[in-house]
Amino acid sequence: MSGYLKLYRKIFSSDVWLSSTASQQIIIINLLGMAGWSSVEVVLPYSKKVVSLLPGQFITTNKDIENACNAGGIKRVSEKQIRIALQNLEKLNFITVEKASTLLKDGKIITVVKWNYYQGKIANDEGKQNGKQKGKQNGKQNGKHTNIYKNYKKEKNNINNNAREQTIYQNQVNQNSTDPADTVKRCMDYYQKVIHPFCNTVEKEAVMQLAGEYAEYDFMRATDKARENGVNHTRTWKYIAKILDTGGVKDFAQTNQRKNKNDVQAMTEEALKILERGDLIDL
Repeated sequence: MSGYLKLYRKIFSSDVWLSSTASQQIIIINLLGMAGWSSVEVVLPYSKKVVSLLPGQFITTNKDIENACNAGGIKRVSEKQIRIALQNLEKLNFITVEKASTLLKDGKIITVVKWNYYQGKIANDEGKQNGKQKGKQNGKQNGKHTNIYKNYKKEKNNINNNAREQTIYQNQVNQNSTDPADTVKRCMDYYQKVIHPFCNTVEKEAVMQLAGEYAEYDFMRATDKARENGVNHTRTWKYIAKILDTGGVKDFAQTNQRKNKNDVQAMTEEALKILERGDLIDL
């Protein structure tokens, strides 16, 4: 496999790295190197099943990982160490592991959980600049949210309906497929339905990364909260990321329920400040 990947220095002070042995750290680096950069369809060698892989996913076996770690004929890790390492890394939510098919010979699908967030193109300067310019243009066209916040005031008075809606969301999530690709697609579709269709590539990739980073239920509730608060331009994903990163939608909703009519202007100013900063959330 050719190409490159981004290795952030913060990995060396992370819980995953510090709680791993030297052999497990070798395995971590090799897993990152084995992960795919783009979406691809793979035909499994034995069952002939076609599997769609997202960025950060790859199909492998313990033997393949062992060969990668012991490249050059140097024995660095054993098969047992790999098996234990995969179990520990899954517990630490660094990876997820699932069978590729019902046949063991087809191997397993490994997903690097935060791959989209750290390896995506969301942080490049050109994309950020384009997103800010288009966001300002849409903001001028839509006004300063006065009418939108009036509508939000009506919505927040119906707390019982919100509680029933929350139960419905949770039931829907529980019934849906837990496959990472399906979860990300549902979140992206929900964002376009509730907020607006994607306006540019930056917005699309940002939403995809958030969908891969957070639980489906939390993402949907945060998206609803953005809609209720009248945030609906191309930088809405930054507002959603802020909600998810600062304790989830529960605390945010409780805070809003205590707001009164005189607080609407303050809420608007705070939302605009969050959107204007445009900082990536540092996980």
